[in-house]
Amino acid sequence: MESFLAWLDSVSAELWRVLKPAGTLYLFCGPKLAADTELLLRSRFNVLNHIVWAKPSGPWNRTRKSELRSYFRATERIIMCEHYGAEGFAKGSSGYYEKCKALRQHVFAPLINYFQEEKARAGVTNKEINQATGLPLRSGSYPMPSNIKSCKLCLPERHWSGTMTRWKLSLWHCSDNTKVWHKSLIT
Repeated sequence: MESFLAWLDSVSAELWRVLKPAGTLYLFCGPKLAADTELLLRSRFNVLNHIVWAKPSGPWNRTRKSELRSYFRATERIIMCEHYGAEGFAKGSSGYYEKCKALRQHVFAPLINYFQEEKARAGVTNKEINQATGLPLRSGSYPMPSNIKSCKLCLPERHWSGTMTRWKLSLWHCSDNTKVWHKSLIT
């Protein structure tokens, strides 16, 4: 067993050298050495998963369990790993982060514009909104108001139906002269 692990250590050094920075390594191993193999790989790689592949049919179905000294191995282990820090490399080299940011700006643009227009129409500042709601209002961060927080703001009555969603936001007047946001599903 020690000689096998020493050999596997030399192989893993070569695998570390040839594996691309955004590559993934899948190493198949038996259940008896799976723990030792995983510990050995952790010294060089970031282990993502330890997959157990169950084999429902095989030669163990033809054996008599009373004659076996140990349970027959009906599973195979797959250790999935990557280079340490590979996630950041993959995001940076593919432009994934920038593409997600551009998509978010495009998708949320109508909602962000709506909140900016309503804030300007109500004549309130970010500082006043922060004090009333207890939440920071900053560029790109517009939390949906709850009933209590909306009552504190007392915004003008406004109805809005999103074109990209199936929700309708309405500002209702309460009996105690407060106003409450109500979210209802458009059918």
